[in-house]
Amino acid sequence: VLGEAKFLTDSGGHQNAQFADALNLLRGKECNAMRIAILDGVVWIKDSTKMYRTVCQLEEVALSALFLKDFLEELREKE
Repeated sequence: VLGEAKFLTDSGGHQNAQFADALNLLRGKECNAMRIAILDGVVWIKDSTKMYRTVCQLEEVALSALFLKDFLEELREKE
């Protein structure tokens, strides 16, 4: 599992660039590892921002750090 963690405190400017970095990791093709984005902050506030709309439409794994332990344990159980 390969992941990138971002704590996004606002939308716009540098925060959008940080969000884009996480998405680039998810969508990259460089290796065979499962890729995840660990995102916290305003990205999960249900509103009309581009960040929220984008994360809701992802086919890849994006989750809060609060769920990371459970996610990894679930993966281990599937082995």
